[in-house]
Amino acid sequence: MMPEIGFADSRDARVGHIDSLILAGRSYHFRFTPNPLFPEIPLATIEAIRGPLSIDDWEFQRTHWAAKVANLYRIVQETAAGRLARISQSRKTQ
Repeated sequence: MMPEIGFADSRDARVGHIDSLILAGRSYHFRFTPNPLFPEIPLATIEAIRGPLSIDDWEFQRTHWAAKVANLYRIVQETAAGRLARISQSRKTQ
């Protein structure tokens, strides 16, 4: 779940699942449950990995549902592992 970017109340993105989705008239109501094993993801990180997630520029500015083929868990883990490797490498060169 990710908020639109550029609003004062923008929050971080969350990994989780939708518990329920109900059509009520012309609106949908849903309950999203964050996965407690994954911390919040800063929107700057989502912007940095937008390519592997198949997120287009306009998607950051629109409220919409999108089904993506990307493996979010793998991409987030690889991004975190890459950051840890860069931190470790920079400490070795100091």
